[in-house]
Amino acid sequence: MKNYKIKQGVEAVCRVLTVFWETIPARRASNLLQTLVNELAHDKSSAHVRAAVLRGLTYMMQEPLALPALKEALPHLRMSIHDRSPLVRTATLDMLKAISQVRGWKFKDVCPADHVLERVAQDADNAAVATAVCNLLLPSVFPLDVGAFFFLRSTMWVGNGKRSLTEPSFRPITRHNCIVQSAWQQQIRELLKGFSPISTLLCLLKMCANWRCSLQVTCAQSSKPI
Repeated sequence: MKNYKIKQGVEAVCRVLTVFWETIPARRASNLLQTLVNELAHDKSSAHVRAAVLRGLTYMMQEPLALPALKEALPHLRMSIHDRSPLVRTATLDMLKAISQVRGWKFKDVCPADHVLERVAQDADNAAVATAVCNLLLPSVFPLDVGAFFFLRSTMWVGNGKRSLTEPSFRPITRHNCIVQSAWQQQIRELLKGFSPISTLLCLLKMCANWRCSLQVTCAQSSKPI
């Protein structure tokens, strides 16, 4: 019951800060934010309280005036991505996703990409967390509207020095349908099965060629008159 009341209090405080940020004295708002980030976000007695803090801070991003304070405070929560509770890890990933949608703010400014990739491998069998990871990484690491060179560079970035992560990293993409009917999904999986230099180069060349063709077809179809 006590943790439930704390959780409700966290949600209420975050709503009040969001709605009345402009009218709340700066020192009072800063003190409340520090309490959320430095104390309640690390409440060992309740994962629901920790997750409520993360969801509340995500909600506060709706207030543009609160963004400078959040940009300063949120990096202190980077280790929440490794919380023992899947509920908290999912809330952290959702927060990072919201950060990536704010202009001029990247989730890497709050949590290093290596930490996110580590969760990809560790949570490959957890549907909720794996889906949240895919929703965070795919638009920025493997966007569908860029050139083949960027796609190639992103693939090599994931694989560079992380051979143990490459296979699990793409398992959730297929398992949870984070990429629907992707023309090059099977080629990615084929590429990441082995890292022999010759086979990797051949797969990359094949992938880039096929991807360029698929983009040309997509562009041609989109240019047809309705």
